[in-house]
Amino acid sequence: MMEAEQYRVLLVEDNELDARAMSKALTGGGGCEVTRVVDLASAIDALTFRAFDCVLLDLSLPDSDGLGSVETMIARSPHCPIVVLTGLDDPHLAVEAVATGAQDYLVKGTITADLVARAIRYAVARHSTETELSSAEARLDKVHAREQIARDLHDTVIQRLFATGMTLQAAASLPDRDEIANRAINAVGQIDEAIRELREAIFGLHSYEAGESLTAEIEAVANGYIDSLGFEPVVRFGDLPDVAAGVQQDVVAVITEALSNVSKHAGASRVTVTLKADNGSLVLRIMDNGTQASLKAQGSSAADGDEPDDRLSGNGLRNMRDRAEIHQGFMDFASGAIGTELVWSVPL
Repeated sequence: MMEAEQYRVLLVEDNELDARAMSKALTGGGGCEVTRVVDLASAIDALTFRAFDCVLLDLSLPDSDGLGSVETMIARSPHCPIVVLTGLDDPHLAVEAVATGAQDYLVKGTITADLVARAIRYAVARHSTETELSSAEARLDKVHAREQIARDLHDTVIQRLFATGMTLQAAASLPDRDEIANRAINAVGQIDEAIRELREAIFGLHSYEAGESLTAEIEAVANGYIDSLGFEPVVRFGDLPDVAAGVQQDVVAVITEALSNVSKHAGASRVTVTLKADNGSLVLRIMDNGTQASLKAQGSSAADGDEPDDRLSGNGLRNMRDRAEIHQGFMDFASGAIGTELVWSVPL
């Protein structure tokens, strides 16, 4: 950490007597390099052309007053810590200034060389710590954003493209050319939709149509899997409250993933999607009558009837579980000789 005498200080003070007292404390006690200006405009100019370690800012200036001075300084020079100077009659304003973003405050009339040196030293250290924390939070946000984008790509875009491929594969064996053409047109529309979702995922947007309800989203997803499944999924809804946008997104993604699993692995002739509110939770159940364990084929090594827990290794299963745990919920499934049931629940 730098010693006090190494600090370059910008003193923003229009009162001549106060400025002299502060300059004496700064140069006498710590030997700081002091540049003084008398108004906010001059302070901004000084910060534009020189680097300072700290700003001592009077809260009453000819061209600015109160918290507005602090806000302007932070906006113009966010990397320079600020210590506000206040009179004996407005210490509460100084506290508010610290809450606004200043690192500390000094009350005029009680300032000593040691007090000023300590305030500057602490302000620089505190500002440095806050900057490091903000940088760490930004990096963490990027990690979470990448994980979210990866889940969205897998659970929606990739699964939609897979279903489209199955639709085209099934159409190739049809004798009716008109039917083949209709399915090809539908497949092109699905590919266009997947491209749109891919763009949204890349930019971390992945938003829903304004005003589109959760039930409408689910029905649209179910209808999109009719061709790849070979039958229409049964969709049932209980009483549903308003659901947060993030929960809605995750519910739709889980259903998309589950229906894709059924179409790929289950060999089912029926699948039922049920969503309802139950005892303070939003509960999603997806059941199929397949002869193979549609979910376990994703990569779990657990035997039938065993608790899956951490032995679930497929990306789809992990993503579904992650989507539940983000909302303090859970995901579980059971596979028998015939059929698989998935339960996905989050608190309301």
